[in-house]
Amino acid sequence: MQQLKPIILASASPRRKDLLQQMGLDFSVKVFPVNEQSLETDPEKKVMAIVKQKMDAAIKHLAKESVEKSCILCADTIVVVNNNVLGKARNKDEAKDMLQKLSGKEHKVMTAFYMHCHNDKVYQEVVITEVEFMSLTETMIDQYLCHDEYKDKAGSYAIQGMAGSYIKEIKGSYSNVIGLPQVHVLKAFEVLNVLKF
Repeated sequence: MQQLKPIILASASPRRKDLLQQMGLDFSVKVFPVNEQSLETDPEKKVMAIVKQKMDAAIKHLAKESVEKSCILCADTIVVVNNNVLGKARNKDEAKDMLQKLSGKEHKVMTAFYMHCHNDKVYQEVVITEVEFMSLTETMIDQYLCHDEYKDKAGSYAIQGMAGSYIKEIKGSYSNVIGLPQVHVLKAFEVLNVLKF
């Protein structure tokens, strides 16, 4: 695999950074302020609208030369249960409420990613993974929340951590649940001529 263009990850997520490193890519990380709000009610449209806000902020703040010579990658992940979007919990009470909603049910994890490359080439996609939780007792939830793993996680859980033992079934991309669908991202980089296989 040959990397033809510099990659900029416009995300503060350490998990997305880890996932790109696993892919063997050379990239830099740049973080820009975004309010991450959207009036969209459809979950897929909502998560993509947020990602486009992130891209607009990145293009606005990056030097013109960086925008012209690099491929910028933005992403956002949401959890959807019964068509309700679960974001990041602000405290343990909110996290507990989210985990109770996920208990014993199937939910969808949606990660939208958006790429802007040289010559204004763009690529956008929403990848959906279906995840089913086992039924969680109140004691299990309370014990999980003691470890602070829920912090800064959509839906208040990390599949790559302790919560992975509560997952009954998963359909789709595992890395998508962590925060970036690796196979889809690789294919997008190939389409945009950022990578050559």
